[in-house]
Amino acid sequence: MRFWLALFIVLLLVLDVMWMLDGFLNVQYSDLLNNDSYTNQSTSFAYKVFSDKPLISLYYRMVISLLIFISMILGIMSLNRLTHYKHLLSASNLKYRSLFMEMKSGFALRKIIRDEDGNIKDIRFLEVNPAFRQQLGLDEYDISGKTVREVFSELSESLIEDYDKIARYGGSFTKIHESKELNKILRITAYQHEEDVFATLVEDISNEKKIEDELVESNQLKSILLETINEGVYFIDEERKVLWANQKVVDLMDSDYENIIGNKCFEAWYEKEKACEKCPVDVTLDTNEPARMEFISDTGKYLEIYSNPVYNSQGKLKGMVITIDDLTDWKTALDKLEKKQEHLNLALEVGKMSSWEWNAEDNKVYLERTIFSEKFAYHNWSPNRLAGFLHESERHEFVEQLTAILAGKLNEMSVEARIQNTNGEWEWYNILGRIREMDEDGKPQTMIGIIYNIDSLKTIALELEETNQELTDLKNKLEREVEIRLAELRDKDLLMIRQSRQAAMGEMIGNIAHQWRQPLNSIAVIIQDFLDAWDFGEISREYLSEKINLCMSVINHMSQTIDDFRDFFSPDNMPMPFELDAQIMKTINILKDMYGKQDIEIVPELKNCSITSYAREFSQVLINILNNSKDAIQDNKAEDTNIHIFMETLENKVKIIIKDSAGGIAADILEKVFDPYFTTKQDTNGTGLGLYMSKTIIEKHMKGKMQAENHENGAIFTITLPLDIRYINK
Repeated sequence: MRFWLALFIVLLLVLDVMWMLDGFLNVQYSDLLNNDSYTNQSTSFAYKVFSDKPLISLYYRMVISLLIFISMILGIMSLNRLTHYKHLLSASNLKYRSLFMEMKSGFALRKIIRDEDGNIKDIRFLEVNPAFRQQLGLDEYDISGKTVREVFSELSESLIEDYDKIARYGGSFTKIHESKELNKILRITAYQHEEDVFATLVEDISNEKKIEDELVESNQLKSILLETINEGVYFIDEERKVLWANQKVVDLMDSDYENIIGNKCFEAWYEKEKACEKCPVDVTLDTNEPARMEFISDTGKYLEIYSNPVYNSQGKLKGMVITIDDLTDWKTALDKLEKKQEHLNLALEVGKMSSWEWNAEDNKVYLERTIFSEKFAYHNWSPNRLAGFLHESERHEFVEQLTAILAGKLNEMSVEARIQNTNGEWEWYNILGRIREMDEDGKPQTMIGIIYNIDSLKTIALELEETNQELTDLKNKLEREVEIRLAELRDKDLLMIRQSRQAAMGEMIGNIAHQWRQPLNSIAVIIQDFLDAWDFGEISREYLSEKINLCMSVINHMSQTIDDFRDFFSPDNMPMPFELDAQIMKTINILKDMYGKQDIEIVPELKNCSITSYAREFSQVLINILNNSKDAIQDNKAEDTNIHIFMETLENKVKIIIKDSAGGIAADILEKVFDPYFTTKQDTNGTGLGLYMSKTIIEKHMKGKMQAENHENGAIFTITLPLDIRYINK
């Protein structure tokens, strides 16, 4: 282009020189030129036009030449400008090519490949930059000229459809695509370049997405934290408008969340038209510093409010975070503590006490002025200087204990020492101290204690020492008397047991007499029948054998009765296994004849149960309870004269329940029935020992439990026994 333009300018220059020369010759040789022969031979256009005006022809040629020269200059200038623009275009192309190659975002120019029906078949990569290959994991692979299906095994059909729409109809789109094959999250922006050709800008936002998710999670955690903390928190802008608040602050201020957001704080909380006096928000707005205030709400809550400024990236105040803490309980506790401190100080003063504190940092002891003069108190004394105020007899003990505490050998001190009062008299004081704080090495850092006057107590102590021996002698004497008394009580218990057993024995002898009376009558009748049989001649060997067998049967029954009563009165030396239900039946058999004579029936409902305990003592208890029920039935003339005995077996225990319908025990004496010598049978010579000894036998000897209670129509006595007393004894 530049060559042909330069050649054109040179040709114009040559033609212009030739034309100028031709005009000059016409002017110089006009006479000659007027010759017809020359005229006929002349081919000059100027001559033909200006043959009669040679000068005009010369001027014309000069003007034309000037115009041609100007055109040449303009052409040269245009040529230079064109060259400059070409250089700029080349530099711009190089610049944008460099930008294309160095840009961080992936860029690809693609072309749609369609089938005969115009449907999309594939997409070909026309040109891609390195960032595109890097973000898609194709650093070492040149994909220019290749199709998408050749490069990727996984294709998003929805993304292909979006590409087709852009390439066909124009426009642009931006969407987020998660590639499982690349394990990346990509932001893809696509726009049409020309028909069926489109450009895509691809950015790997995996890290951004991760950060975004973490930010969302962090914001959720912060939101949960702000909603669950025990402080009220809300955020206001620089105009005091509430932008956010947690539920705690809404509750503290007794307000409604919907009425808070968007309103100024003093409008939301107090329904006022201007800010409160000494408001910390005003302080923060004026000073850009945090501020604090305590106030009492309309509902009587003692609240503490903090305002903390929040700045934007330019350091300009953006708003404030306001925190409100309910100090009502703390303030109440503090008031109580202050009152207790006042009471304590008053008690110290009344009790002639003074507190002291030692600090390891300066090794000084500070005495509070309570019982000491101003000269002695409110001074920071060194321990050695303080020891100098003590009587020399007790000074060593004080220094020794203090040294042991400082060495970590003791945790507290207690020294009785004498200190001179303002009158110069020595008075006894008790110095108590305890370590309050220790460092990491276990060395004491602070110690606190009290000093109180024990002069009068010391005098009393001396008197107590003098009487200590007397008290010791008295104690020994009392111990001896107690031993004697216990021995007497043990003898008394044995006596009561004997009396109870003798009383039972008397009743048993009556039972024996009753049970023998009928058999003796039977034997007497048989003997009398012998005389009649002799008179009528009925005596034979068979007759004598029958009567003898009948008499022996009666005598054996009487012998068995003696054995049963003898077993009952034999003492149990050791716990032995026995069948509880059989022992109950044996006891019932002893009593049934006598009870039957009085129309009283014992109704047993028993279960097979074997226990290891004292069988005869249990029978004695059972007889005592049954006799009490019998007496109650007779005294109260009860309609139901049956006495029921039940058994309940538990895991390792057994219950025996004796129930009657004799009207029960009076409520005012129910708790006294087991007391010794308590009886309601004064008219019948009751001893008051039966139930007392029964409870003693069951609970002390047999390690069980015995109790009495009433039901609708009578009394219930419940005996609970362990199945094996030997394990209870162990």
